[in-house]
Amino acid sequence: MALKPHCFLKTVALTTTREQLTTNNISVPAVLLQAELSNTGYMYVGDSTVSSTNYGVCLSAGDVYTLSAEELGWGKAFISMKDVWLVPSVNTDGVSCMYLERG
Repeated sequence: MALKPHCFLKTVALTTTREQLTTNNISVPAVLLQAELSNTGYMYVGDSTVSSTNYGVCLSAGDVYTLSAEELGWGKAFISMKDVWLVPSVNTDGVSCMYLERG
């Protein structure tokens, strides 16, 4: 089975507005997130209620986090990337995202 990597950048315009990682219906077993090296604040990662006081992960510039269904105890389950939300502590900070898809 061949796997094809996909990458994209996601910038969140305002600290007052949370945004979906993607609006596309993409389900994957794991997704790698890296806070952009140029970020000057934090990127908060969570569900649709994510905020600076309610988050799953807080990333500083350059930090990397792999959101993995298996590592969170869900075996071979998949993560819906449109259900991952972001909010920055500084306007226009962002993340890079990489995931694998069957090719």
